[in-house]
Amino acid sequence: MKTGGDSASSSKGKKNGFFCISLDFEMFWGLQDATTIKAYGKNILDGKSMIPEQLALFTEFGIHATWGVVGFLLAHNKEELLRYAPNEKPTYSIARRNPYRRFAEVGESEEESPYYYARPMVDRVIDAPNQKLGSHTFSHYYCNEAGQTLSQFEADMQAAVNIAVDTAYAPLSLVLPRNQCNDEYLSVCAKLGFTCYRSEEDNWIYRNVKKEFWLRALRYLDSYFPLSGSNAHKVSTHGEMWDIPGSAFLRPFEPRLRVLEPLKIWRIKGQMLYAAKHGLVYHLYWHPHNLGGNGEKSLSAQRKLFAYYKELNQKYGFESINMEELTALSKA
Repeated sequence: MKTGGDSASSSKGKKNGFFCISLDFEMFWGLQDATTIKAYGKNILDGKSMIPEQLALFTEFGIHATWGVVGFLLAHNKEELLRYAPNEKPTYSIARRNPYRRFAEVGESEEESPYYYARPMVDRVIDAPNQKLGSHTFSHYYCNEAGQTLSQFEADMQAAVNIAVDTAYAPLSLVLPRNQCNDEYLSVCAKLGFTCYRSEEDNWIYRNVKKEFWLRALRYLDSYFPLSGSNAHKVSTHGEMWDIPGSAFLRPFEPRLRVLEPLKIWRIKGQMLYAAKHGLVYHLYWHPHNLGGNGEKSLSAQRKLFAYYKELNQKYGFESINMEELTALSKA
């Protein structure tokens, strides 16, 4: 249960609202149990190659963002990957969930295995203005998957912290794979120094979406039509951490749905406007690999949203903010 807490906007005594963005940076590690390199590898590489363009767009519009990075991606080579890997690994009941089974096919460097490494792009993010690296766990860990244990999760998160600290940053924000979390696991993260996390959209359409097909269909439609409302929110405390719920997943451009693309932009703009007018947080998220295949069109959609953000900033004081900044402001 959420335990109250003040919104970031009310902590300043202003109704300005905040535009928060987070990205799940995972490469093939986040997809290895759901697809193949043959089927989706081009999207992964295209998305990685477009990160400089993504960062340039953020810089142009003054966008602050948090990048939840899978710890594996901080490794320069396989030796580092193996050195930081914990002794206690997840024992998922469904074997394909376990990314460690892929280690045998991972080469010694990014040149050999470009789907599994991305350290140069991680460094680009580190050097970009207003960007923060958070954690997407060390191994793209599934907190609620059958077979794994709390001890295994703690080992995974300790590894994520270790490799991040050796990269010269202490991760404060957490983006859990598939937004899976529970109180025991969040307590472990708080103990390791994390201060905030992104939870799933707090709306009836999303609460049991993985169990009911009709809810999955509604979630898809909600990207184009206002079925669930604004999904703007106040930031609140959850145990020892700050809960920054997602508001919407930014779906990539889909050629077969191009006729609906203006509706997607209209839908998000409406949510942003509501947040700006009511002093709330609007939290948009996506994956870099979502830019694969139709990246320029997806970036074009982002440009429209960011231009609208600038309008809202001028009219209502709507501010771009990353998860770490929002947490610090909420504590003030």
